[in-house]
This record gives sequence, C-alpha cells and structure tokens, in this order.
Amino acid sequence: AMRNFLEPTIPAAVEATTNQEFGTSALAVALALAGLFVAHAVWGRRTDTPRRVAAATAPLEHVLQDKLGFDRLYDWAFYRPAVAVARGGQKLWEDAAVLGSMNVVSAAGSYATRLLSNAQSGLVRVYALAIGIGIAVLALWLISGAS
Repeated sequence: AMRNFLEPTIPAAVEATTNQEFGTSALAVALALAGLFVAHAVWGRRTDTPRRVAAATAPLEHVLQDKLGFDRLYDWAFYRPAVAVARGGQKLWEDAAVLGSMNVVSAAGSYATRLLSNAQSGLVRVYALAIGIGIAVLALWLISGAS
C-alpha cells in the first residue's frame, strides 16, 4: 500500500526488508520506553533533581526555546525582505497604478456626468432632436461605409 503510493517518487531499489521494518519499529518503541523511564526517574518523585537539571541545562534550554535561532534567521532572511518588497510595491505600483487608475475612472465618470446633466433638460423636444441627430449620424456612417 505505502510502497505503491510512493512508487512514483522513490525507486523500488530503496525498499525496506521485513527485518529492517521490524528493527526500526522495535527501536522506536524501546526509545519511547526509555524516555518514559528517564522522565519518571527525574520528574516522577518530589526531589530537587528537576531544579538541578534545569540549572545545569539553562543555557541549552534558552537555545532550544529560541529554536536554535531559526525563527530569527527566517525573519531576517525572508519575512522582512518580503515585507519591504511588498511596501515598495505598494508605494511604487499599487498607489500609482491601481488607486490612480481608480481616481482617473472616477474623475472621467464625474466629468461625463456633468456634461450629460446639461443635456438633461427634461424637454421632450430636446430628447427627440438628440435621437434624430443620432439616427442621421448613424445613417451617414452606414452610407459612407457601404460605398
């Protein structure tokens, strides 16, 4: 089942034997039991052993809590440069092109609205004249294009 699933990425020559699978499984269980035994021996009884272990391994604890500095390194190597590129892109491209284009469209719409509001007089004869002029222009365009 697992062999068939991994077949496209792992060659068949790298297949574990039954003894290898049993050995690694037994080793995993033995290490887990050893870890439980050590944990019970150190922290299972009310003694000052945990305090002594904590004091002796204090520098190691800080290094491990800091994840060997990996998070700090990742922050400086990837996160901060990505944020800087994103902010630069926002200032150079998004504000100018995206927001600027929206301002242009908005201004053009406002200008067209002001122009068209002058033509909107409410008089039917003005609307009929506009329709008549539109039909005449369309007819001239069709006639000139047909010849």
